[in-house]
Amino acid sequence: MAITPHDSTGTGPARPSLAVVLARVAECRDALATVHECVSLAGRDEVEELLTEIDRLLLMGEAAEVAIVSDAITRGLPGSGAVALTATDWVAAVSPRHTARSASSLVKVADAVAPATVTRAAGPLAAGQPWEALGVAVLTGQASVAAATLAHAEMRRLTPDLQPDALDTVWDVYADYACGGDPREIRAIRPELYARFGRPDRLDDRDERARAHRAFSTGTPDPVDGLTEYRVRLDREDQGNDLAGDRRRPRSSKPPSTS
Repeated sequence: MAITPHDSTGTGPARPSLAVVLARVAECRDALATVHECVSLAGRDEVEELLTEIDRLLLMGEAAEVAIVSDAITRGLPGSGAVALTATDWVAAVSPRHTARSASSLVKVADAVAPATVTRAAGPLAAGQPWEALGVAVLTGQASVAAATLAHAEMRRLTPDLQPDALDTVWDVYADYACGGDPREIRAIRPELYARFGRPDRLDDRDERARAHRAFSTGTPDPVDGLTEYRVRLDREDQGNDLAGDRRRPRSSKPPSTS
């Protein structure tokens, strides 16, 4: 469903008009609405091709959302209506699928790829910025918003502990992993990157920060079954002690004797 570019001025790069883009998007939407009617008649190869192409289309849909919201942020559209809204509230109000919660991740990525204006600096993933590889991956439909959000957070978390001359290499690695889209792999790569490119002088500081961020949440009982869920954040030393304690304690439903 290629769009034939048209440049009415005859100068500069040819671009499709917004009317053409909207018409093509409507055609895609109408085609997707009929998938459930015809997929049962398809062979294995056709089903797999259809799933692949639809997933690519969904990634490009997210890329388009990022581009739209980024442009809206750059132009100040969310706050220019009769009722001034934050970018997140604006997306939730306009979009038929986003809530304020899901719009938050979209807005963060869109803000990160936004270019500089006279009133604001360029986002860290914008063209020309050190982390632009991840921004390009999102805007070209290679990385999802969820994967980019996680990769960006991991990048920011690791930055203070890296050797300065290794930053470009590490950012490219995170961009590649974001294109894979697996959250577990994006999280799992940080220890290896730290081991290869970390600053030795930051090791003690890192451990001190880890100890400072230990936490145990106050749980809230479930109103239906009464079970309470807690969240625990442990540093490396506490994790070792906890595992050692598990090995020492027999697993039993009976409380320990007090006699």
